[in-house]
Amino acid sequence: MQPIAELLPNLKAPPGIALDAEQPVPVYQCAACHDMGWVMDDERWQSSAYRDGLVVCPKCGHQRQQARLERISGLSETMRRYTLSRFNRRFPGRGEALQAARLAVNEPHGFVTFWGRWGTGKTYLLAAVVNECRARGLASVYTTVADLLDELRRTFDPKSEDTFSALWKRVCDARVLALDEVDKFR
Repeated sequence: MQPIAELLPNLKAPPGIALDAEQPVPVYQCAACHDMGWVMDDERWQSSAYRDGLVVCPKCGHQRQQARLERISGLSETMRRYTLSRFNRRFPGRGEALQAARLAVNEPHGFVTFWGRWGTGKTYLLAAVVNECRARGLASVYTTVADLLDELRRTFDPKSEDTFSALWKRVCDARVLALDEVDKFR
């Protein structure tokens, strides 16, 4: 066996990694948190008896949170532009539906159900509620029942990148869950 001191000079680093002292200095988009999204609040750390001190980065935290909420929202690019203020309420019953949607945004708990014929704006209202809640920083998810069941089934595939528990947690942890096309599921 060779001593480690003799082996080290012969080691070759994988591509992109330097073993010498002249490693490149990382460039971070956020100097405050070094792209972690969190910073340590020393006062909070000490006052919590050294149990809690991580806080959202004051420089990039809100932007990161909005990006995360957008990723998990389940909305298409077009649906991300839906707002309650743009909802067309000229047809009978739409004013009441809009009122219920606004109430769901202002007090997000319980259930709100929209029903009606095709083309009455149910999907638009669901997407608009998700967008409004997301803008307020609430984790909000939109999905159709069929898509949700397909995604849950897909997690049982050994090649799946997502696990059942991770997907189920994402759905259950959402403050607002908008399930569309419930009537189409049989």
